[in-house]
Amino acid sequence: MLKNLTSNTTTAANRARFLLIILVIALFAAGAVNAQQRRANFQSSSSTRSAQSDASAVFRSARDLITDGEWAKAQEKFN
Repeated sequence: MLKNLTSNTTTAANRARFLLIILVIALFAAGAVNAQQRRANFQSSSSTRSAQSDASAVFRSARDLITDGEWAKAQEKFN
């Protein structure tokens, strides 16, 4: 009976260790995925900001052409 009890305790401890290892691996994997998503979001937002600032610069230069009376050049710029 004592041998059975010891065997069951050892088996339970091994299962607990195994589950703990699986949990740690899952947490690391989740952290890695989260980091990749944050990095992708940051790169996406910075490229969006760059595109917006480029568009704003083109718009301002076209508006300046209108102010200067350069209608045809402004129309080309807006296109």
